[in-house]
Amino acid sequence: MSDSSFRLTYVYDGFFPSSGADAWQVLNTVCALSKLGVNIHLVACKGEQTNDRQGILEHYGIEGDFEFTELPASHFLGRSFSKLRHPLKALWQDSRFETDVVYSRNLPAVLAAIALKKFAVYDTYRPWPTQIPLSRYFFQRVFRQKKMLGAFFHSNHTQKSFIDVGINEDKLCLAHNGYNKEFFTPSLNTMEARRKLKLSFEKPMIGYTGRLDLEKGTKRLLDLAKLLPEVNFLLVGGGGESQVKERIDALENVVYFSWQSPCDIATFLFACDALIIPPSKTPLAHGNTVLPMKLFPYLASGRPIVAPNSPDTAELLKHNVNAYLLEHESVESQAKKIKTLLGDTNLLTKIGEGALRSSEALTWED
Repeated sequence: MSDSSFRLTYVYDGFFPSSGADAWQVLNTVCALSKLGVNIHLVACKGEQTNDRQGILEHYGIEGDFEFTELPASHFLGRSFSKLRHPLKALWQDSRFETDVVYSRNLPAVLAAIALKKFAVYDTYRPWPTQIPLSRYFFQRVFRQKKMLGAFFHSNHTQKSFIDVGINEDKLCLAHNGYNKEFFTPSLNTMEARRKLKLSFEKPMIGYTGRLDLEKGTKRLLDLAKLLPEVNFLLVGGGGESQVKERIDALENVVYFSWQSPCDIATFLFACDALIIPPSKTPLAHGNTVLPMKLFPYLASGRPIVAPNSPDTAELLKHNVNAYLLEHESVESQAKKIKTLLGDTNLLTKIGEGALRSSEALTWED
């Protein structure tokens, strides 16, 4: 463990290992802080199996030095009650560490820390004041508390929603997520990656990784696949309603792999000619995807990214520079543009090189 006298507790109301992007984000944040010499204690819920720190790190293929504690999760009265109960248990458990700061994505954990006279830091990707306008008064009051040190935001889009309601900018910090550089070294060309995964070489391939739920824009993705039979769509992920899986099975040009460990995902990205974030308004409207985490490994793969022209990704994605941005238009129009991109080798190469350059300062350590 670090010799630092500064002690921080990260309270996470999920469990490890998990296919959720939140678990991945939390673990990488904790590992990055530990590498900076922070003496950090991660307190999470206990899943179906008991884990220790080393087992979790090996599962995800990353390294870090931190204290780790699992607490039994209670599903009594549902998930919402658990999100309230867990931070209280975590802070009680952690009292023996004389924590200097409590850090969490869980807002009840932040509020509990302040109530217990501990310093607190909030971490969020959600633009709450925009999504729920009346929440502005709540957050204005929270950020006026002396024990509230501030918050980290995953995107400028989210940070701006707090700035716009008059919260002190000195307490608001933009901190993008990142990717693990070691996962992308050495890089593979498209043929090498497809050979490794036993994938077809016959058609151009466009890839997607992540959850396959409808609110993630999966319907638009499958509509595009139906209109582009000359293109293979590689989907790697989990979740998905039964109707989504039925549509995947019905499309001959869709190749599906279930959830993969983040340390293995690079090979799937390398196998593609281009990668896609569903060009749909649905994810941002649901508040479930704001500057999605998949964007960072997408950039690191050096493949062109097809994405919607959206306010949350605008700070990183530039049309014909590191991405190919689509307007929110008909699926037929979007399919035509994707076909044009895949047929232009020079443009594919140019945008792919731009994506790789953009990724250089976006590792977790940066």
